[in-house]
This record gives sequence, C-alpha cells and structure tokens, in this order.
Amino acid sequence: MYIASIARDPEFWLFDGNVVLLAQNRHAAFRVHKGVLSLHSEFFAGMFEHELPNLSKELCKDENLDGCPTVPLEDTEYDIRQFLLVVYGKSRLKTPEETTFPILAALIRVGHKYGMHDVVNECTPYLRSIVPTTLDEYGQVLAHQFSIDFAPYHAVEALYVFRLIDLDADDPHVLSFVLFLCA
Repeated sequence: MYIASIARDPEFWLFDGNVVLLAQNRHAAFRVHKGVLSLHSEFFAGMFEHELPNLSKELCKDENLDGCPTVPLEDTEYDIRQFLLVVYGKSRLKTPEETTFPILAALIRVGHKYGMHDVVNECTPYLRSIVPTTLDEYGQVLAHQFSIDFAPYHAVEALYVFRLIDLDADDPHVLSFVLFLCA
C-alpha cells in the first residue's frame, strides 16, 4: 500500500508530531509525539530510549510520512485512538457517563500490550463491577452494565480482557455469568 494514501486521523494528526503510528492494515495514521508516548508507555519508552540509527528503518521498512518515521502497529484504529485519548489527557474514563465497555476493552488491550499499568488499574474496577458475585447483586450489576453500554454480545470479549489482565477469569462466578450471557 502506498503510504501517502493512508487516512490521517483528524484529531491526532499533530503538526509538530515526530512519529507516525499506523493502525492495523495501515488504514489510519496518527502523527504524535515520541515524548508523550514514552511518558505513558513502557513499550514506547523502551523503543525510543534505545533508538539506534537504523531503528526507524527496521520498524517501518524505510517509510516516512511527512518527514516522520512510521511505526506500524497491529492494533485497530479504534484501539489506538482510545490509547491516544488517554495519553493526551482526553480520557473518557474521567466521566462515568462517557465510559463504555468498548472503550474499557480497548484500553485494557492497549494498556496491557504497551505497559500502561495505570490505565489497566483504572479500568479494572469498571470490569469487576459488570459481573455479579451473588444472585442478589444481579439487579444492581444489570443497572451498572446498562450505564457502561455492556451488552450480552460483549460477554466473550469481556472474558478475553478478564483473562488478559488475570482478573479472576477462571472464577466460577465470572465464568458462569459469562456463559449465561452467551446463552
């Protein structure tokens, strides 16, 4: 795919950015700052701290976009955007009415992958609150699930993110509830 044809993200195409993140299948590009990424992510801090003369070439196969090295990622455009909203201080976790399960799942995926432990820890209580531990809690949990836009079709993904961060995914309460939702 010709790199100039990649769609530039309107919110995260920063005029003074010095690195371009390419989403999965190179459908979208985000021009951001190495320093900001490094501040919030162990992965990016390690990548940029130990930058070798040929690091950009190894990562991007000699591709540059607007003079910036590109870093191809295997994450979706949605997941990268959620990650950038957090690192640039526009997190939707700050207001409960804007926190949805798809956002939580995206942040857990990228937070785990890129060593953003604070983000994972911030999402964990929201995840715990969508699974009742007793039948008496079921009604209360349903109300909370509705408030974060959690639907039964999210159950398999919920189990995946629970397992990803080792959040009691094998607990009988979690498994039985997820299987109940899948049925």
